[in-house]
Amino acid sequence: MKSKSLWINATLLIVSVTCGFLIAEAVARVFIEPPRGHALYNVEQTEAHASLLKIISDAKLLHRVAPNSPGHDVRGFRNTVSWEDADVVAIGDSQTWGVNVRQEETWPSVLSRVGKVSVYSMSLGGWGPLQYEVIAAEALLLKPRAVLVGIYFGNDIFDSCNHAYGTDAYPQYRHVGAGPAAALSDLHARLKVTDDQTRVDRALQRLTEMGGMARLWQRLARHSLIVQVLMTHGLLPVIPSVDELYEMADTVWARDHPAVASVYRWHNGSTVMTYGYRGVAVDLANGCIRDGVRITREVLDAVKRLGDRTTTQIGIVFIPTKESVYAIADRSLRTHMPKGFEDLVRNETTIKEELLDHCKRTHMVCIDAAVRLVEAAQKGMVLYKADSDGHPIAEGYRQIAYAGQDALEAMRAFRTR
Repeated sequence: MKSKSLWINATLLIVSVTCGFLIAEAVARVFIEPPRGHALYNVEQTEAHASLLKIISDAKLLHRVAPNSPGHDVRGFRNTVSWEDADVVAIGDSQTWGVNVRQEETWPSVLSRVGKVSVYSMSLGGWGPLQYEVIAAEALLLKPRAVLVGIYFGNDIFDSCNHAYGTDAYPQYRHVGAGPAAALSDLHARLKVTDDQTRVDRALQRLTEMGGMARLWQRLARHSLIVQVLMTHGLLPVIPSVDELYEMADTVWARDHPAVASVYRWHNGSTVMTYGYRGVAVDLANGCIRDGVRITREVLDAVKRLGDRTTTQIGIVFIPTKESVYAIADRSLRTHMPKGFEDLVRNETTIKEELLDHCKRTHMVCIDAAVRLVEAAQKGMVLYKADSDGHPIAEGYRQIAYAGQDALEAMRAFRTR
């Protein structure tokens, strides 16, 4: 009888502690953000990102996600609902697809909430302006009032050249002569040098060397905010998260390669700037990049013509590099930038101004998301991860969504008819 009573008491204690922990976890997730360098496991985010490793080839788009892949709809796009029609269609690359965040945190999803409109995302990493033109024609089948195209300066100008001259899918955009093709080979060689992938191998090696118990704690932290908080305060073994391992590897790499990267720190955060890599993708001294600007202009014209044949309005959201956001936001950073950093900011600004001027001359609504992102950075908001990743995190995508809303307002796409 006594042993039965002890068993009942022990069971009640375990149940009480478990329930208390689950309640504390639920409350914590409402009021507390994960500590810096940590993120909570999310099924949709994990499955959607995993689907990017299983893309299929496509004659018009080069590649796309297979229909009904985890985290994607029947058309192979990252949406919770496969709309038959939509108020707005958002087109873009990984910056629009939403690397680093859940589907509900991508800028098209945030735009649907803040703008109170239905937004359908047709985007994928690795796409560029030439794919956007193809997708824009598909988007019009949804009869949207507006199509927003996200142009990311971190690689879209390069993609225009790379896809025109590095593949046989878009010969109509090529110029006669071997100049751009030869210049493209130079770009590929430089990109390989400025983006040393051995640091990724070092981070993964560190993860392997951590041991089974450390990896168990790391896994627990991925699923529990309480565990993350206790770790950060030293009340549980302090095990670096996968993000922190990448940050450590990137920080060491940046310290050893100041000509192409550096760590930028401010009062409540830091991030690794990869101006060497991003700078190659906007290097106007390279003939292929110069032709990439020309191709991008022509794509904007082609997309506008598609819209002009219907009642759909076309708008562009220019998405800046992380490096240029902080260079504009922090004057002190501009006073001691390495030459590679200066070149990146100057070339990106020149390209942006040329495209904005083209938009003005062709009566096309084009919004610079840098305005929103810079303002947020100056307020101390954390917009990007601490490592070298150029994709925003949730707050960064939120600011891009606000820029998208600015574009819709400028187009007056939803004024009363």
